[in-house]
Amino acid sequence: MSYNGRLQDVLQEAVDTFRDYESQHLAKGGPGCEKAERNKRMAEKLEHALRVTSRGSIPSWDDSPSWATHLAQDANGRWTWYEKEPAMDGECWYPVGGGCLWEYAEPRNSRSWKDSCEKRPILRHALDISKPTMEKDK
Repeated sequence: MSYNGRLQDVLQEAVDTFRDYESQHLAKGGPGCEKAERNKRMAEKLEHALRVTSRGSIPSWDDSPSWATHLAQDANGRWTWYEKEPAMDGECWYPVGGGCLWEYAEPRNSRSWKDSCEKRPILRHALDISKPTMEKDK
């Protein structure tokens, strides 16, 4: 699971927990219960964070150019697709040995930019050995 996917899971669990607390305090204290209101506000803040991260704080490989093999984020938050594995220089990643690069539309902050370079995941169907590969297998 990706970093963004794990973050969304944690946020959703926190939302559910604060909604449960809100319900419990409403049941005990009735409408206007201060603890229920605090839990409601916290759940709303977490729901907002969940909406923001679900928009894709890390670009999805589903949206990548077909030639892209790597994705990395510079210190300024800008995401870039690379045709070849990039190298770090100062506060940014740069293409090594030429190749295409393409910047993602919006800068987004997530994890440390220095740890952001990732290789394209291997496609599951590319590893499907159940498909016939030779004439005699058909």
